[in-house]
Amino acid sequence: MGFPTIAPAALDGVYEITAIAPPSSGANTLQLVPAPTVELDVVTGTLSVDTACNRHLGSYSLDEDGRASFTVTGGTVDQCQAEIAAQDELLLEVLAAIDQWVESDGGLTFTGAAGSMSWTRS
Repeated sequence: MGFPTIAPAALDGVYEITAIAPPSSGANTLQLVPAPTVELDVVTGTLSVDTACNRHLGSYSLDEDGRASFTVTGGTVDQCQAEIAAQDELLLEVLAAIDQWVESDGGLTFTGAAGSMSWTRS
């Protein structure tokens, strides 16, 4: 029996989260300014998310068959401007519900019950 696949090795590194789309009909994709960044470590299966106001840490798994899961286990809770706090909350909500991923055009797209998000390599 082998070790579980955390993610293909080529996915290791830092990404910008360039857009989040809530699942509700008629909702527009949110362009994030400034763009939060995510660092994936494929050796340990850990991630760190730096937003405009807070930093979140956790774990993840991206299987080669397109399955995905993210778990945020901790982070800072700084007082943020209302719009930045709402952006952070939406980001964490969508991230926690992700269950699928695909690689396209040099970036990554994630989808789940709470919406989708697009990442590009930094």
